[in-house]
This record gives sequence, C-alpha cells and structure tokens, in this order.
Amino acid sequence: MILPSQDTHGNARSGIPMPSTVKKAPPSSMRMSLSGPALRAPYIPPVGAGPSSNPRHSVYRSQNANPLLQSTSKQNYGRTPLHNSTRRGSIWTGNAVLSAPSGSQPLKDPRPIRERAYQSKMRQEIFSWLHATGYEISMQTLTNITGKDYRAMFQHLVNLIDPCYPFEPKVRFEDEFQPALRALRYPFVSQIDNKWLAAPGSMHSWPALLAVLHWLVDIGKARLQYLECDDPTLQNIERIPEEFHEPMHHQALAFEYFSEAYIAFFHGADVFTEQDKTLEARYAKKNERVLNDLEEQKEQLSQRQAELAQLQTSGAPLEKLQKTHGYLVSDRAKFHDVLQRFESRKKHLIDTIAHEKAELNMRVANLEQFKSEHNKLLDTVKAQNLTPEEVARMNNDHESLSRNLEELKHKISETQKAVMSLEVMMTNRGAAAEEALDLYTNLLSSLGLFPPLPSPYEGVDLTLQLNLATTNVSQLLIGEDIRKVIKPTLSAVAGIETDRACRSRE
Repeated sequence: MILPSQDTHGNARSGIPMPSTVKKAPPSSMRMSLSGPALRAPYIPPVGAGPSSNPRHSVYRSQNANPLLQSTSKQNYGRTPLHNSTRRGSIWTGNAVLSAPSGSQPLKDPRPIRERAYQSKMRQEIFSWLHATGYEISMQTLTNITGKDYRAMFQHLVNLIDPCYPFEPKVRFEDEFQPALRALRYPFVSQIDNKWLAAPGSMHSWPALLAVLHWLVDIGKARLQYLECDDPTLQNIERIPEEFHEPMHHQALAFEYFSEAYIAFFHGADVFTEQDKTLEARYAKKNERVLNDLEEQKEQLSQRQAELAQLQTSGAPLEKLQKTHGYLVSDRAKFHDVLQRFESRKKHLIDTIAHEKAELNMRVANLEQFKSEHNKLLDTVKAQNLTPEEVARMNNDHESLSRNLEELKHKISETQKAVMSLEVMMTNRGAAAEEALDLYTNLLSSLGLFPPLPSPYEGVDLTLQLNLATTNVSQLLIGEDIRKVIKPTLSAVAGIETDRACRSRE
C-alpha cells in the first residue's frame, strides 16, 4: 500500500510540467505530494575545480533532494515545447520567499568572532574544508584576504550547498552577497554591511565576513553528513531495505513510479505496464519473507492437522503402553545378561592385575641387584687411588686440549682463506705484469730496438720475459738487469736519437 503524505509545497517545487488535458486543482494550502519534504544534499566538486568554474549542474536527484525526482532532471524528458532549456534553476526562489518576516528583531551573533583564538579556529576549519572540496588555497590567502578571493570562496561554498544558485559574473558582488545569505537563511545577515566587501580584510569587517564563511562551511558539512546518512527522508530508492515499513520509503517508490510513468506518458503511452511490473516486483520482494513465513505456517498447520487426524483414527493408548511394557521387560532380561558378562570380565581383569603386580615385584628385585653391582664398581674405582684433584686436573687438561684443537682448526681455516686470496691476487698481478711486458715488447718493436742494437750496444739484449712458474723472486724476470743495463741503455739510445734529430733540423 502506498501512503501519501502532506506536502505544502506541492508540484511547484518539482518543476514537472502538467499536460494541458489535466484539470488543474484550485489553489489550496493543503496540497498532497509524494515527493516528501524539501531536502538538500552536499555537492563535492571534482578535484582541481576552481570557484565558480562548474556549470552549476545539480547533483540532486530533484530540486527537493528527493532521489525519486532524479528522472525529472533528465534531458528532453518531461518538458513542454515552451520550456526546452535543459538548465535547471536553483531551489532558492528569491528574497521574498525565504527572507525573515518583517518586524522581527535582528539576532545578535553569540559567537566570539573577534577573539583571535576563535578566528584562528575558523580559518583552520575553512582551510581544511576548502581543500577537502577541491578548492586550492593557502593559509596566507585567508590571513590577507582580498575582495576577489573572498568572492571566489563565498561563491564556491554557496555552490557546495546549492550548485544551482544563480550567480552572475557581470553583477556586482555587493548586489549578490546579502541576497545569497538571505536565501540560505543566514541568521546574522542584518549585521553585515555591503561596504565591508570593498576591503574584507580590514580589522572592523574581517571577523563578521570570516564568520560568514565559517557558517557556510558548517552548513556544507551538515549537508554532506545528512546526505551520507540513511535517513528515510532522503527518499533514495537505492537505500530502501528489502523489508520496510517507513512511510517515506512508500513515498519514494511512489514518486519513482509516477516519474517514470510521466516520462512514458510524454512518449505517448496510456498504459504503464513496465512501471507497474517494476513496482509490483519491488513490493513482492518486500513481502517475500512474510509470504514465506506464511507458507511455513501453513505447512506446520497441515502437519498438525494430519497428526490430529492420526491420533483420532489410531487405537487406544493402553494397547500401545502394554506393547511398550513388553519391550521394556525384554530389555531388562538383556540388561541382566550384559551385567553377568561384565562380572566375568571384571574377574579376569583382577587376575591380570595380580599377575602384573608379581612381575613388578620381580623387576624391583632386579633393580636392587643392579644397584649393588653399581656400588661394587664405585668401590673398584676408589681402589685405584685417584684423588678428586687428579680427576679435576685431567678434566681441565682435556678441556684445554679441546680448546687448543679448536683454535688450531680455526687458524688453519683462516690461513687457507688467506692463501686463496693471495693466489687470486698473484694471478691478477701476473696478468697485469704480462700486459705491461707485452706493451714494452711492442714499444721495442716499434722503435727498432730488438737485437742486434746499433753500435756501441751490439751485445745488449733489451727484451724481458716473465716466469711465473719459479718460486725465486729474483728469477721472475728473465733478461738483463733493469736498473743497471736496460734503463741506462734506453736513456743513451734516447740521447743519441735526440742529438740526431737536432742535427737533422739544423
């Protein structure tokens, strides 16, 4: 059953046009609506979007934040030819509707907005909320505010509360500031002077203007918290449980049905079969458990009725009791037989225990014999005249020899490692020496210093050979002595060649 609720706003809030064939009801202050009370939900712009950069597309499912009104915001659906614009307006209809009643006393702001600590707290909360909603700003900007930055932040915070609020870039900010606050029902708007917006960071204007931003932040957080909750007044059909009894859930399903049927009606349908099936399936799912419980109760009822009929058609209970008595007498005889078997088994176990005890006594006697032999052996050891000091000394010598053996093993292991490393080093040094000798031999060949050398060095051999197989260090290089023969000869040859080159140039 769909339970409608009273709605004082009526269809004027949903923005869905009525067909011309529908008879208009006379105006009344007590109109019924399935859309539920007006709700507003928070809107988080994408990260990186600056103030007033969004095209003000509403994220609401409808202008009253009812999720069932989402279908009314679809393009080209539910619109008359006179209203082809796809842009949806703000739910704030102007100052005349939402302004405070005339004659009311202006409220005094109870917040300590002129205290430095409270101002710092407000700035931090505003800074955190702006960053959380994708508005990049620095704390320095909030400390030294300008009119342009204040307008951008104000419009961003208002758009978070109402993404469709009609800000106009060409209109002066002073003309939009107070109307926007009145539309949002800011309680202290009468204490604000538009002249302050020319220099919002001044000492006399900044506390009140900062308090406005902080109030907008609190409203935005409350709106976000409300939309993320599962309150039935949100009328979000995706959050409706399978079983429900909340009237708002009925209204949400009803409005979804009417919205989809209205779209089908504008497409020329007169019978809404698909919408009817969808709604019936949803309520069938709601009643599924109750119907299953009902079926189970019916089955239990049929079983009880069958049992009652069987009892009524069966014989007298005395016959059944007599038959049961006969069974019990038979079981009693069987039980006596079982007792006799257990008594015989008990006797056998007693005899087994006596046998085990005799064997245990025999083993105890053997243990005593072994102890006496152990004592005899101890006496024999004592007869060898070994004092406790000698035994202790022998044990100490054994321990010291064991430690020395372990140390020698460790030193041998370290020596082997050192030998291996030295062999690797020797191999590397031998390879380097061979490369140096090859380079030296190539230089001798390129300079023409292979024997025989020119006069007066005919008997000198400048070539060298490396012998890595020898164990004598003095025999590693085979050839003339490097310091006494090779170096002086090379120096003399170099002097002769230098003199020759000088004479040739002269």
